[in-house]
Amino acid sequence: MRFSPPRALVAALVALLVPLVLSASAHAFSLTSVGATPGRPANSPLGASDPAVRDPLSAAAHPDMAIRLDFDDVGNPTADSVDSLEIGLAPGIVAFVNHIETCTTWDMSQTRTNCPRSVIGSAITRASAPVLGALTLNGAIYRIPSPDPSRVPTAFGIDIEPPLPGLRRIKLVSPITVNPLNLGLTASLSGLPNFAEVPLVGRLPVHIDSITQILNGYNAEGRSFFTNPTSCIPAVVSVTARSHGGAPTSGNGSYTPTDCENVPFNTTLASSADPNTADSTSAISTDVIPGTEDIPRVSSMVRGTTFLGAPGMLLNPALAARLDACTDAGFALADSSVAANCPASSEVGTIDFTSPILGNFPGKAYFGTQTPTDRLRLFLDVPLFGAHIKLSGTVNPDFRTGQITLKFSDLPQVAFTNFRLTFKGGPQSALVTPTTCGPATTIATVTPWSGGAARTPSASYDVVDCARRFTPSMATSVSNPQAGADTSFTLSFDRPDRTVPVGRVAFDLPPGLIGSLALPGLTKCALATAAANACPASSRIGSVNAIVGSGTEPPTLPGSIYLTEPRVAGDPAGLSISVPARLGPVDAGIVTVAQRLTLGNDGGLDIVSDPIPALQLGIPLAIRRLTVNVDRAGFMKNPTSCGTPKASGAFSPLDGGAGATASSTITVNGCDRLPFGPRITGTIGGRGQNREGQHPSFTTRITQRAGESAMKTAVVTLPRAVSTNLPTLRAACPLATYNARRCTARTIVATATAVSPLINRPITGPTYLVRTASGGLPSLAVELRGEVSLDLLGTNAVRGGLVITTFGSIPDLPLSSFELRFRGGREGVLTTVGDLCARPVLGARFTSQSGRATSQSPRLTALGCVPRPKSGATLRFRRGAGRLGVRTGVARSGKPLSSVRIGLPRGLLIRGASVTSKAGRTRLARRAIRVSGRTITVKLSRRGARKVTVNVRGVRASSARLARRLAARRGRLTVTVRTAQKGGPRVTQKVKLKLR
Repeated sequence: MRFSPPRALVAALVALLVPLVLSASAHAFSLTSVGATPGRPANSPLGASDPAVRDPLSAAAHPDMAIRLDFDDVGNPTADSVDSLEIGLAPGIVAFVNHIETCTTWDMSQTRTNCPRSVIGSAITRASAPVLGALTLNGAIYRIPSPDPSRVPTAFGIDIEPPLPGLRRIKLVSPITVNPLNLGLTASLSGLPNFAEVPLVGRLPVHIDSITQILNGYNAEGRSFFTNPTSCIPAVVSVTARSHGGAPTSGNGSYTPTDCENVPFNTTLASSADPNTADSTSAISTDVIPGTEDIPRVSSMVRGTTFLGAPGMLLNPALAARLDACTDAGFALADSSVAANCPASSEVGTIDFTSPILGNFPGKAYFGTQTPTDRLRLFLDVPLFGAHIKLSGTVNPDFRTGQITLKFSDLPQVAFTNFRLTFKGGPQSALVTPTTCGPATTIATVTPWSGGAARTPSASYDVVDCARRFTPSMATSVSNPQAGADTSFTLSFDRPDRTVPVGRVAFDLPPGLIGSLALPGLTKCALATAAANACPASSRIGSVNAIVGSGTEPPTLPGSIYLTEPRVAGDPAGLSISVPARLGPVDAGIVTVAQRLTLGNDGGLDIVSDPIPALQLGIPLAIRRLTVNVDRAGFMKNPTSCGTPKASGAFSPLDGGAGATASSTITVNGCDRLPFGPRITGTIGGRGQNREGQHPSFTTRITQRAGESAMKTAVVTLPRAVSTNLPTLRAACPLATYNARRCTARTIVATATAVSPLINRPITGPTYLVRTASGGLPSLAVELRGEVSLDLLGTNAVRGGLVITTFGSIPDLPLSSFELRFRGGREGVLTTVGDLCARPVLGARFTSQSGRATSQSPRLTALGCVPRPKSGATLRFRRGAGRLGVRTGVARSGKPLSSVRIGLPRGLLIRGASVTSKAGRTRLARRAIRVSGRTITVKLSRRGARKVTVNVRGVRASSARLARRLAARRGRLTVTVRTAQKGGPRVTQKVKLKLR
């Protein structure tokens, strides 16, 4: 302080008294007490009976606040005096400088400040000085311009009147800043004087004993200024001071507001989207606007806010593709003195914060790292003149609907008039607008620092342009177009942005495009293991890429496809698509979609997926394209028919609307390089079944070598020795009964078995005789069951007395063998009408999937036949006569011969010839041989014989021309040999005569 004594008398007194004062002792510099006392407001526009006036401790009210600082060494002008100090107001204390005009004429001159509308309080300073003794200095406090607007939001100016007439006035500037530790306001003072320059006397020591500053609750016009906290917890006023000698001191005082239950609390909400079109990657803003209550009390400060986003407003997975997370260490929530050190790639939005004291401040929203309890976190950082408002919030999408809940707790006690959070839009937007038109309403639950009831304001923006289509498409391709070759297969489906997502799919793949279940090393993942996302690598058959999210730059999620156990009995296998939902710092677990895999009767695979989840842990998948590449070496096989076979897809939308279909093709060529050489064999008959009128069993077997074209049609013609069994045909199962799977066992006429190189075990099943609506002979319905299920239909017809069976639509599947075993007996389908033991001929014609055809005529192997005699005959003809030898015999397992009758061909005469015969090595008596015309009959003993020879000497030709031809060993003659066996059949053989 600087004083100018008006009179010379003062100087004389000072000269006498200063030595006495200087001899007094002094204590260490200290702050003895800090007082913070609200008082009744002098300028209140309310009546004295108003509770907020009557009780200055009322929370959120506007009392006159007196802050008093008392220092040690009162009355000792030579003691170390205060030089600078900082007064820290408790968080929640508000000084509404925006209600007070700024004194633009403020300066540091000796001119009295003339800004009555800028007065915000008064200052009372008590000091001690030699001669003058105890002094009381009164002054006014003004709102003045900030000395440094970039660092100091506002400032107070203190204009102290001189203590005596003629003394100089004191002007001090107190910058108002934000305490970075608790975000409370801090008032600073520096350069407090500890001496006075007295003319004619010189420097006079001064000690400041106490400082009292009274901040007005209202200014002279009745506008509010100082405001109590809105919470009823102790409000601490802290002071730190330093003396001219450099000694520090500190202290604090406090008071506790009361009557929080009557603190008003109102909050409104505002919301907007840009653009506000449906299903768009928009910038979406939400504003929290506290109530404007002021007199007699302000609205409580906001302590917590929970936002429930508009239904249908969802997170956009595209955001995470290029996103990094801000760590807790980088954000430093507990340290509001430093800016968040978060990477720019973690920014997801902006903040617009408006304070009635500090002004408008932009801030940033960052994506925070995941914790064990919170998968999605949001960090907010708003800079405030060297301090920072830092908030940590949680983002919790509803697992079922995706509706977003954003929660911020324990907001600092900082007054604001607007807090706007805007999530960024664009290709990597944070949010996507709802898909339905109309109001999109966000509801907030806002809790006050006063402890009162929460408020639930809401706000809406209108969503327009909701006409979304459902237009999925699909594509298919193979890596190797060679028919029948190993290949990889790629299937994809996609949809444009802002269209309805696919909820379910079913695909019908091209016939013959098949996978090998017998691939060495391939296993089927157990269903429980697949559901747990733990399938082994041995069951992996390919890769998956899912493009997800909204906007023009959707990211890709890689995954795998596994072969699983069948989900339904009778299916060959199942499929499981597993895609980790992990993008950048966001890990939403693993998305698993199971598919049922069936084999169609056309040889094509049919795939039916489970519903594709719309959400994964509340985060939308919004699949734009799903590509499955089945590329395990040796698994997929091409069809053996060439061309551009079609694959078709049926798609169901996620919203339950009308479905859609799409199709695609693959290209297969090189059928001319596929071999085709099937072989057919057959057996017929059995013990007691080979006689005419009996019903023989019959088995036919078709085999093919590896690498051949698959068969397309097979036409088998039975020999004339067999026909149909009419009673069995009449008992055929009606078609409707067969389709209802209610045929009786009697209608099962055969058992079929097929072996394929693509499966591990044969498949087998019954063959039903089914009467069709078209009439004619019943058809054969073959049901093969096992690792795969396959149904075949064979039609029967009679043409030219022959029974012909045609399998006209055999699927394009490689088979190593196919066996059809018809039962015999009374209910057998066939009847013997000829000599089965003569090995009748079976006719067969096959066509391949590649277009080739081949025919075969193998003889049937007859079972249950007695071994038949085999015969031979020779003739040596010279000089008009010849020697004829005929032999016949039966195997040891056959029945012995009981008689042999030989019929010579016309042109040979045996009259007068010598006829002898042997049974084995034993020559037979003449009585056992009888000759009649050209017939020789040999009767054997009761035991019979297994070998009989007949020799005729003196055979003559009936003409000279024939004799010459026989002598020249030309001509074709046949001997008829008729044999009878003991207990066996009679057999007639035509034996070609060998000329020697």
